[in-house]
Amino acid sequence: MLLTLDEFKATLWRPFLWYAGVGISNWVLKRWYEYKWDIRYGHYKTLDYLLRVPRTWNPATGARPIVFWHGLGLGLVQYNAQLVDLMSLCPDRPLLVPLQPHISQDIFHPRFLTPLGRRETAECMAGLMEELGWVPERKAEADKPQSQFTPSKKGVTMVSHSK
Repeated sequence: MLLTLDEFKATLWRPFLWYAGVGISNWVLKRWYEYKWDIRYGHYKTLDYLLRVPRTWNPATGARPIVFWHGLGLGLVQYNAQLVDLMSLCPDRPLLVPLQPHISQDIFHPRFLTPLGRRETAECMAGLMEELGWVPERKAEADKPQSQFTPSKKGVTMVSHSK
């Protein structure tokens, strides 16, 4: 088929059903994660995310939290196996999953057509991780003279995937 020469016929209901199916599947997975894994859906400024913090996790002595960045695709539907593996293999570690509707075919999300830019995403992630107490505060670190800088034990493990 030559896209510029051959006639292309599409019906409205076919893509709508696809996007509705993806949206419903992601909604069902969010509810299942909440029930089975105690994951909570939250917002930080304009960033949506899923967060699981095990009840037994201690920020001072516990293992570093995991931040899972998913890639282009179907969102939770596509990365369900990886997320379940992470939660099963690391039950003692917190898990943060930033949701990215603009690359997850989530056309019903209010920010689908106005995604976060890279700076806004970085600011939201840094602020969220500071608020959770997972990383040192940027202001406190910036105020220290360079010679007084001591590495912090705080931090996260970043995991990402894209097909």
